[in-house]
Amino acid sequence: MQAGGGETRAARRQVVSSFILPEALHARYDVRMGKLFDRICLAVEEDRFFVAWHADERCEERGITAWQLVASLTDAELIRERPKSKPNPSIVVRQLLEDGTEVEAIWSWLSATKQAKLVTVYLVE
Repeated sequence: MQAGGGETRAARRQVVSSFILPEALHARYDVRMGKLFDRICLAVEEDRFFVAWHADERCEERGITAWQLVASLTDAELIRERPKSKPNPSIVVRQLLEDGTEVEAIWSWLSATKQAKLVTVYLVE
């Protein structure tokens, strides 16, 4: 459990992968989803990330600072993992910023350098 009584991503994934889901759903739900998200979160927590020029420009256009995206990443909702995206595997997350603004951000994983990269961010309409 996290402070405040919230569950960790690993705990939620464990519940989902246990027998709580009906057997019919086990076949359709990929319990492995989230591994790329976890890897990216860990890299960000360990300060192994960078902000792409494109993401920096989008942040500036939208009045967002990159630190807001970094600070809210661990609480983000994983929308989609794209392990086969090119040039690097990526995730799409929905994040709630400190001021209440809801955004979606794309983060990628650079396996050669074991770094996360903020690719872009856009406002949720």
